[in-house]
Amino acid sequence: MLGKLFYELEVKMASLNNESMTLKFQYAEQWLSEACKLFEPIFSKKGYAIPDVRVLYGFSIDGYNIKKKRQYLGECLSSSYTHDGQIIIVVTPLRRHGVDVLSILGHELVHAVDDCESQHGDAFKKIASDIGYEFIGITTYPGESLMNDLRKFSNELGKFPAINLKQCH
Repeated sequence: MLGKLFYELEVKMASLNNESMTLKFQYAEQWLSEACKLFEPIFSKKGYAIPDVRVLYGFSIDGYNIKKKRQYLGECLSSSYTHDGQIIIVVTPLRRHGVDVLSILGHELVHAVDDCESQHGDAFKKIASDIGYEFIGITTYPGESLMNDLRKFSNELGKFPAINLKQCH
């Protein structure tokens, strides 16, 4: 189990690497959409299909307030939220580095697999565990194999085109 401290160290190391990476995408949404395609084999190998999703880079439907005790890193909105039935995933601009963003995206894709039905219940935990997440309390962290995949994905995608918010520092 990587655990929280090891994951945080991985993200710090990845952030150093991120700065020297080539920017291949101008917009975060382009990068995130390509990242979804890279996740497909991981999910399909375990028998899960990633539905058609639209990934946005911004704040959750609750908005952003720096004084809030808890900030959402990602959010998956079920197909019932949209007129066309498309599932929406939102990834926060409070995270700026590829591996960290990919970990959040993968977590939200787990929600998308069952159209957000199980929230963080048993079905969610099974899917997340099957694709390589580990749990500390209710928080997911990529296990060693998934972390290796996230590093590869980050290298393939290039530097994450994050916006530079002052509150992110």
